[in-house]
Amino acid sequence: MKNKIILYTAILFLLVSFANAIGLGPSRNVINFEPNLEGDYSFRIINSDNENLQLDIYLTGELSDYIKLDKNNFLIREEENTALINYNVKLPRELEPGLRSGDIIIIPSKYEGGIIVSKDDGSVVFERSQSFISAKIALVHQVRVNVPYTGKYLQGKLHISEANVNEKARFTISLFNLGSEDIDDIKATVIIKGPTNEEIAVLRTEEISIKSQQESKLVASWNADVGSGKYYAEAIVQYNGKTILLNRVFYIGQQSIEIERLDVKNFRLGTIAKFDILLRSRWNEPIHHVYADMEIIDRSGTVVSQFKTTPIDIEPYQSAEIYGYWDTQNVEPGEYDVNIRLKYLNKVSERLFETVVSFNSIDVRQALTGRVIKEDDKIPNSVLILIVLILIGINLGWFIYFKKIKKIIKK
Repeated sequence: MKNKIILYTAILFLLVSFANAIGLGPSRNVINFEPNLEGDYSFRIINSDNENLQLDIYLTGELSDYIKLDKNNFLIREEENTALINYNVKLPRELEPGLRSGDIIIIPSKYEGGIIVSKDDGSVVFERSQSFISAKIALVHQVRVNVPYTGKYLQGKLHISEANVNEKARFTISLFNLGSEDIDDIKATVIIKGPTNEEIAVLRTEEISIKSQQESKLVASWNADVGSGKYYAEAIVQYNGKTILLNRVFYIGQQSIEIERLDVKNFRLGTIAKFDILLRSRWNEPIHHVYADMEIIDRSGTVVSQFKTTPIDIEPYQSAEIYGYWDTQNVEPGEYDVNIRLKYLNKVSERLFETVVSFNSIDVRQALTGRVIKEDDKIPNSVLILIVLILIGINLGWFIYFKKIKKIIKK
């Protein structure tokens, strides 16, 4: 069992190494359908590492019966930078409308006894039978046949360029005429909705025409004079008495909570001080598990106390309070900074307050500039440099390992 695991691991790494050693281009050939169409096509294998490679070629997909290879395996020599692969496509009289697919797959001849699986997303998997091996390889030439729909047939995609508050958000509808006839008088209405499905704005586009098998776009802009938050766009495209409905979620502004005020009431030195921290949400949905890490810093820069608040949830655009507690036993009167790091949604809103502690009160003098940062900002540069060096070392080690394994296989 142990030997099998070692063998399968070696095969996995060799397949990954193989994918890095050679390339392929072009990766896709799109053919517009015609009944009984026949044509000759080709693509190139690129020998990036200048090595002797014995390769096998396979066909997969619904078009595999209509594709004929001029060879099923070949040797590319180390002195050859590229190798040309030719194939013939002979289409039937009819195919179902839409984008029909077939794939030409290249794998090293060493790996027999496996199966090839072509995924819907265009990726290819080599699966070793009766094992856990499943390694993605990048060598696939996609053959696609665009079969038109009879009459007028339109497909669309909605793209949204998001914006900040009071800036222009742009809505672009890409339209593809996949039918056999030209289409005139195409127009769209874009409805902007809030988180409770309330209608906020209605946008209308100009009218356009699209010829058969061509593409065009409808565009609308909106001045986002709303609060920050999540919104919904519903695009209704109309043509020839038909309707296409396209939906997308988009965001305006940033998810943020402001630290508005810090108060301390009914205080006596030597007791526990209660900090009332007033927050305001600038987002149009509830924000959950909001809490703060607090630091008390004296005039020498020493952190004399650290504590956390209890987490709360804040409703959209609402104010809320969180509370922190500082035990002031053995604390001397004087000036202290209170640093509040408010944490929510993998973000940190930070604000520093200057305070004066006396026997009967804690006076908050002013709040210094606050900012919103990501948790990632806390990683020191030295740590990042160390991580990069470790990753470089790991990659160099795998590269040397792959080279040694290849030499063993050649022998």
